[in-house]
Amino acid sequence: MGEQRLDAGKAPQVIVNCHGDLWIKAWAETAIVAKGDDFTASQGDRVVDVTSKGDLKLLMPLLSSVTVAQTGGDLRIKGFDGDVNLADVRGDLYFSTLKNLTVNNANGDVSGRDLNGSLILETVHGDLRLRNISDLEVGNVHGDCFAAFVNGAAKIRMISGDVSLKTINGDVHIEECHRDVNLRNLGGQTMVDLAKGDVRIHGGLTSGKHTLYANGDIVVKWPLSAPLNVEANAPIIRNRMTLSDLVYQEGYLSGRIGDGQTFLILTAKGRIILKEASFGLSSWEERAETDFEIDVDLNGLSEHIASEINDRMFEWSTKLERDFGPAFAAYVEKTVLDAADRAEQAAEKAVRKAEKAALNARWQMGQNIWATPPVTTPRKTKEKKATEEEQLKILRMVEKGIISPEEANSLLEAIES
Repeated sequence: MGEQRLDAGKAPQVIVNCHGDLWIKAWAETAIVAKGDDFTASQGDRVVDVTSKGDLKLLMPLLSSVTVAQTGGDLRIKGFDGDVNLADVRGDLYFSTLKNLTVNNANGDVSGRDLNGSLILETVHGDLRLRNISDLEVGNVHGDCFAAFVNGAAKIRMISGDVSLKTINGDVHIEECHRDVNLRNLGGQTMVDLAKGDVRIHGGLTSGKHTLYANGDIVVKWPLSAPLNVEANAPIIRNRMTLSDLVYQEGYLSGRIGDGQTFLILTAKGRIILKEASFGLSSWEERAETDFEIDVDLNGLSEHIASEINDRMFEWSTKLERDFGPAFAAYVEKTVLDAADRAEQAAEKAVRKAEKAALNARWQMGQNIWATPPVTTPRKTKEKKATEEEQLKILRMVEKGIISPEEANSLLEAIES
């Protein structure tokens, strides 16, 4: 595997073409380090071009502006304060700790968290999973969409699967969803132009006009302490709330709670159900609302673990090779990556167990069976200690300031696992 180092300054512009899997991570140094089997890297006055025919790993300065013209496999990118633009990702995309990100096309799933600036996603052919971001603008998602803890607005053009949005501080606008829409804890103006399935909304809304339209049912669970002016239009309307100034006739209902300026306009081709919000045991509808979120959190867990270990190992291996030679670096890298594979397999096994347990719990809930979970006895594992030579070399790295004490502990734990 070849390696090349380029002194690029604090904020280089980098353009990458990669035919395989691509790993990109920011670091504190002002150099770019590329590592792969078949790649070229050239440096101009203002731009660094990197092209790879296979898999590629890159370390870049924190303030780099990154453009990925194409990657033939999966892409993992982390830690940049500069703008990141991704034109065409043929595999899955995982990102974290970025500022501004634009994605034109992703053929696989997209998972991301901790984005402090704007996020623009034009086309995602798989599922979309997001947490802890600022602003969200989505074009077309051909799978399911889940987003939680969005500090700004969420604008979504078209989702082929389900949409689940939780804790959105800004406005929410969903133009078209081909299945169900689940909304909880929204802080801005809310508009759902068309949901071809059901719409479920839980919690109060801010002052202003909010409109929801569904070809299926609309279920509203509203806290009685929150003001509301509601207008419902549907063939069947079921009201379980205490409303003042109630007007109730065939296909239409209007009423209010309190004297606020929150107006909720509901239109459904199926039923409209108005309920008081409950914070006790979940009903079947509340469990359905959270099932997708649980599945989304479990999906990609093993990939996330492997990504974190591989990211850290890439940075370590560069420092190890520079200070202790390629043989020791290769040995440590193989040991840690083997541990990463074992961790990924364990995570996948845990996901399968969790999915099976969730299915059993749902069946038991339907049968009113409350089973006590079985007591599991932890298996004893053989402890593996790092050799004295490995410990001394890692200690020397700490003394020289190559790695921190925390990184040294993590490296020892990885070797001993």
